[in-house]
Amino acid sequence: MRANLIVLYSPLMFAESKESAVQQVARRLRRWGVGGPVAVLLTHGGPLAFWGAQALYAAAPVLSVFDDGAGLHQLAAVLEDPAAAQTLAAALTAPETAGAGPA
Repeated sequence: MRANLIVLYSPLMFAESKESAVQQVARRLRRWGVGGPVAVLLTHGGPLAFWGAQALYAAAPVLSVFDDGAGLHQLAAVLEDPAAAQTLAAALTAPETAGAGPA
């Protein structure tokens, strides 16, 4: 007899992981010094975030020389989701908290 395992995920679990990913991406972009321009592009760039995500996926093998592949994938995943991209824009325009840990 074979048992089937079913894992149930709550939308809250996804929301918490997405918020964590947005905060990590925001810290990374601030550390790179591009937080302000990225916030402006996300706010006023229309579909530019989606196209940026696709460009990151395509250029990941080359860009992984400068940053780890997981970080680039996380950035692309945030840019790909319109709600997460708007949350990222808001996080980049909000003042950075002093107690924020490393990305």
